[in-house]
Amino acid sequence: MASPSLSLLPPELVCFVIDHLDRFRDLSALARTDRRLYNITNPVIYKRAVSQGDAWPLAWAAHCGIAGTLIKILDAGVCPDFRFLDSLPLEDWKRVNAAARFAATVYNKPANWDHDDNCEPTAEWSPETEGSDHTGAGTTRQPSSNSSSEHAGWDQTAEDNTDLGSDISMGETESDFDAESPPLVWGPAVPSTVVREYTALHLAVQNGHNDIVEILLDRGAPIDSASSSLCECTHQPGLLNNAESPDVDHGPPCWTPLHIAICHSRSDTAKLLLSRGASHMMEYGDGGQSVTALHHASAMGLSEMVRYLVENAIQADTEVRDSKTLTPLYYAYAQRRWNSTLPLLLKLGANINVDIKLFLPYSTITPLGEACRLGHFDTADRLLDLGADATRGYIATNSGRGLSPLHMICMPSAKSPGPPTIFKTTLERLHAELEADQARMATTAKLISKGASLDAQDCSGDTPLIAAAQNRNVPALRAVIKAGADVNQRNLLGRSALMQAILGVQNPTTPTNDYLTPLTQTLRALLDAGASVSERDADGNTLLHLVVQDALNWSSDKKVILRFLLNIPGMVELISSRNKDNLTPLRLAFRARKLEACDILIRRGCIRGGCLRGGLEPSDILAMWAEANERPWDQDALDFVLDIDDTRTLTAGQSTYAPLPSGKQRLPF
Repeated sequence: MASPSLSLLPPELVCFVIDHLDRFRDLSALARTDRRLYNITNPVIYKRAVSQGDAWPLAWAAHCGIAGTLIKILDAGVCPDFRFLDSLPLEDWKRVNAAARFAATVYNKPANWDHDDNCEPTAEWSPETEGSDHTGAGTTRQPSSNSSSEHAGWDQTAEDNTDLGSDISMGETESDFDAESPPLVWGPAVPSTVVREYTALHLAVQNGHNDIVEILLDRGAPIDSASSSLCECTHQPGLLNNAESPDVDHGPPCWTPLHIAICHSRSDTAKLLLSRGASHMMEYGDGGQSVTALHHASAMGLSEMVRYLVENAIQADTEVRDSKTLTPLYYAYAQRRWNSTLPLLLKLGANINVDIKLFLPYSTITPLGEACRLGHFDTADRLLDLGADATRGYIATNSGRGLSPLHMICMPSAKSPGPPTIFKTTLERLHAELEADQARMATTAKLISKGASLDAQDCSGDTPLIAAAQNRNVPALRAVIKAGADVNQRNLLGRSALMQAILGVQNPTTPTNDYLTPLTQTLRALLDAGASVSERDADGNTLLHLVVQDALNWSSDKKVILRFLLNIPGMVELISSRNKDNLTPLRLAFRARKLEACDILIRRGCIRGGCLRGGLEPSDILAMWAEANERPWDQDALDFVLDIDDTRTLTAGQSTYAPLPSGKQRLPF
């Protein structure tokens, strides 16, 4: 007599058993008993999943490329555009994206994001395989940390399945599940957590399963549906914009399947989507950056895709701009696609000197100008080799003037948006600085050899030499001097490079404690090249006038600079010089209430020039006394004037008595 077996039960009794099995694990075990029970139980599993609003077998089939499972879950009634929501810790999200990109670009096969080898093309979905997260979706429904408990998700009871956690929201009823346009429901914001949204079509495209893509499209999946945070791609404001004025996006971009295909180097899948009517605009909705397939294919270095888009007139205009005015060539340059899409775009007619909008109003910049400003010297060299105009950089669109790339390389490099470089030793830091200086000098020389003008002026009339001196950029300064720049060039204010070096940059964006070393090196380079210390600006100011006249920015470093200047041959004689307002450096310093500077000038004038008053006339003493009495509470100023009045100008007569605020009169001694 044969032993009792479930397989021998009539179908009605098998269905009765199935109706009393609440857990998907038990249903799966029953289905794997034999072929007869599988044929009876398997359809029930799919229908029960759909009835409970659980569409994860759809995601699993799309990710792994299992057409049989996909068709069964679709036949069971799941919506082909079901929206999956999950959350991942930030570090896991980065790992998942890196693994997917690596698998797509290196192996050109689907990525097992948990490095599990159970996802075979011949496999079919079951509740057991679903728990291993083969969708790459990083679902929050993962096995419990308690080894004795049942797995979450497909291994939960029907009652438990309605509670999927506080960080994920899905359709929970059959009506929600079957809606034509499932609502976009975002989980609560969790620190260091990324919430993702996607459809099965996005997963199939991401892994290059073209047959799955065809099935989903044939079943009505929208070809331009939105995804969010399925990849790390964000809007691109431009390299310099990102470094100096980061563009804060309001929420992640809503990328279409076409973007996902290009992002993961799935050119064949991208072509399939385009042939099926996908829009070359890759962002869903009207609030995006208007990035096109040509932009992103250029950034990814997909030359075949770029040629396909242009030659098939899908995007014939290689100069198309996104909402940030960036062109496909700019995307290729920003991603350093020197051996793929960048030269191809140039052959197709793209402009290497394209002007992109800066964060500053009415301002644009070229890729070459941007590379020089950022200190990307190797990039600048490559752009020059590709034919970039060495004279075109930053442009003020309201005036047509601006800064040449040579100006910009003479400025300090823009700050990097990333963390600062950490050097293990001082020697390592010095070596890196030396290499950077040598690279700057080499690129400066190359710009000049390619036609950059040493006499080009910016809006203030500053030449590259003056810009280098003002920013105390010694490597660039030496390079332009070596190239033959005139060290006595003047700007619109009549100031020379030596004067601008003394003034420095007003309100520098990158202050440094070591201001004296670059200043002394700058002055030495200019003086060795023949710069004159006796030059005057358009207002008749000498170097000493310029140091002491800025009352708002006077600080301890200016006192050091003043002392340093007075040690240069020929500078002490300037203590008695007068500008167009007939003011000496001492008078200017006193007017700014910088008595320490006044004391330095008096002492140096006494020691070097033998004149205690530093060239002052009686009229100067009287004027300074009047200025001191405007602030009678400033006793130090009053005392100072009395101390330098060696000719007793103030005590020559009663008329020189100074009134006090109380109306009383006092002698000035």
